[in-house]
Amino acid sequence: KTLTKEGKEVWRMTKANITSEKQQVLKAEQEAHKQIVEVLRTEAKATRERISDKLKQALSIITDRTKNSMDSETAQTKRELEQETQETQAELERERSQTQSKIDRLTAEDYSNLPKEVKDRKNAERREELAKLRGDLKEVVSRIQAETKSDKENIREDSKSDKDQIRSSSNAEKESERSSTKQEREQLAADLKQSVSTAREAYEAAKQSIKDGYQTTYDAEFDKIAAEYTAEKKSGSSKSNSNKSTSSGKSAEEKANIRAELYKSHQSNE
Repeated sequence: KTLTKEGKEVWRMTKANITSEKQQVLKAEQEAHKQIVEVLRTEAKATRERISDKLKQALSIITDRTKNSMDSETAQTKRELEQETQETQAELERERSQTQSKIDRLTAEDYSNLPKEVKDRKNAERREELAKLRGDLKEVVSRIQAETKSDKENIREDSKSDKDQIRSSSNAEKESERSSTKQEREQLAADLKQSVSTAREAYEAAKQSIKDGYQTTYDAEFDKIAAEYTAEKKSGSSKSNSNKSTSSGKSAEEKANIRAELYKSHQSNE
């Protein structure tokens, strides 16, 4: 059994039209899928940029805050050192003034009218007292200067320690921001990958559904053509009228068998 010549032409045109329409629908579905993926990637890119901008802003804020804290610590240290210097100078001036007053009082004493022996003794005692006053002053000055030097070193050490703590806290805070940003980026990449995969699965399912739908259309249209244009093959030189009849008068089972054989034959030939 085979399609008539007219039936073959009708099937060829019908199949071509169906195929053309199917390809257009598949292409439209493909373009829609590409658009979906493009939107996903564009949104992900925008999100990555926002994440990067947020990190830059956070790091900038930390840097500025750290600089302000360091500047404040430097200024505070400078004030403390200046205050220490001023206090030391005031204390030294006070000690020198007191010593000088004692020296002035001693040197102001007049022994000229005293007997020589007494005068010599008084002058000797005065020299000893003056030497002691100057010696004591020298020791006091050395002690004050040593204490001041030690106090200033402590101030500098405390300042250095405070600055080290500021830097350490700043670095830890920055590292926390970077770590958080890294996690956000990794999560974004995973979400994008999952979204693209889901979109791909949906596209493949839609594509298969379209193909299945058009396969049903192929089958239905072929059945119509086969029912109208199927003819018996000629056997030898005998030509009976019954062999020229269409399949319209055949049973449902015979029609199904004819369609299966013809469709298989003409699908492979196409």
